[in-house]
Amino acid sequence: MPTTFVEKDQLHGLEIDAMLRGPDEIGAKKLIISTMKDEAPYILEWLAYHRAIGFTDFLIYTNDCSDGTDLLLDRLEQNKHVTHVRNVVLKRGPHKSALKNAKEQSAYHSADWVYVTDVDEFLNIKIGDGRVDDLIARFPEANAIPVTWRLFSNN
Repeated sequence: MPTTFVEKDQLHGLEIDAMLRGPDEIGAKKLIISTMKDEAPYILEWLAYHRAIGFTDFLIYTNDCSDGTDLLLDRLEQNKHVTHVRNVVLKRGPHKSALKNAKEQSAYHSADWVYVTDVDEFLNIKIGDGRVDDLIARFPEANAIPVTWRLFSNN
């Protein structure tokens, strides 16, 4: 079998792509909607985690970024990992403006489940294998599943 050599930087890029793709999903489309401003250092970890637990689609809004968050999300969108929308902030503020616009997006209309969250929030599922499908299966008649916060900091 021939040996294929891959440059170190290319290999790293392939590993990141594999993490972001997550496991092959069959069934329900599970969408995350999020708003971000200056969150570039945290996006890849957050995205990889939520892909790993079973979210299939991401609709991410940004506004007024100065740290490259919007540029990183543009690149992730080019590689079909997310849908990135540069938010037009209305009088109601960035979060409500994004949620209003999300209702017009095809990702929203094609989703079976929608989870609205921030980049500093990680859904911790304590049933089954800790995947979104386990949570949904636990409540087969539900059309909404409430999720509460648990804070882990000193402030």
